[in-house]
Amino acid sequence: MGFKAVLFDGYGTLFEDAMVPLRDLCDRIIQQNGLAMDRDAFLEAWDRHFFPLIRGDFVTLREADVVSLERAFRELGIEDAAREHIDALFERFNSAPIYPDVRPTLAGLDGRVVTGILSNADVENIDGALRANGLQFPVVITSEGVRCYKPRSEIFRQALALLGCEPEEALYVGDSQEDDIVGARGVGLRVAWLNRRGEALRQGIPGPDYEIGDLREVLKVVGP
Repeated sequence: MGFKAVLFDGYGTLFEDAMVPLRDLCDRIIQQNGLAMDRDAFLEAWDRHFFPLIRGDFVTLREADVVSLERAFRELGIEDAAREHIDALFERFNSAPIYPDVRPTLAGLDGRVVTGILSNADVENIDGALRANGLQFPVVITSEGVRCYKPRSEIFRQALALLGCEPEEALYVGDSQEDDIVGARGVGLRVAWLNRRGEALRQGIPGPDYEIGDLREVLKVVGP
């Protein structure tokens, strides 16, 4: 059976990996506050507060970032304005550049399948990044719009409903092992794992249907 639709993850797949501006922010906070810790240690302290927030009752990504950074600051004894840092971070998210392989991939799919975006992001992030890069998609799904985050099944089912497809008729393309492979496989989608860095699958992660190193390989997966 051929594909009727291709659904893409946002950051790390189409747009610059969100970890790039996030690491830059961590470096800036460490330098400005004279912290005796490296970036990974600071990010670990922040993550301890961030992930419980997005796994509980729904909060937007912006609010989860602000609240978790404020809590990390208190834990580390830092007096700093978390919201100002997150405002700057979101400016980066909202104008993130696309990878060089995105435009040729989308051009090759045009007229062959319906395309869409499914991203753990706020509406402002995806709308801004699409505008910044002059891109449009028929279907755009965000965690804020559905009020849940990948890998939960609800966000994938909402995307399928908007695409008008059964799971086996759609290809999902993403770079995250947990959010993308586990989440998409959980609802029966076929998955192309975009492994730009040549990583190994972690233990317990199901194998994707396809593994690609460049987004243009999606054109071969979809076929003529």
